[in-house]
Amino acid sequence: MCLTAQSFGLLLSLVSMNNLTVEEGRVVVHLPDGDVHWLAVGAEWCTGAGEYALDAGAERVI
Repeated sequence: MCLTAQSFGLLLSLVSMNNLTVEEGRVVVHLPDGDVHWLAVGAEWCTGAGEYALDAGAERVI
C-alpha cells in the first residue's frame, strides 16, 4: 500500500512520537503486534504491512 506524502503525514499525526523511529527514507511505526516499516518511494510512502493478512503462513520482510 502506498500513500501520498500528504496522506502519510496525516496518518503520522495520529501516532505518538514515542512509537516512531524516523530515518532518511524510512519510518518505523512500533505497534503491539509488530513494527510497520514505511519506505519513501518517489513522492509516495509505501508499506507491505497487511499484504498477506489472509495467509497466516506467508512472511514478508521489507
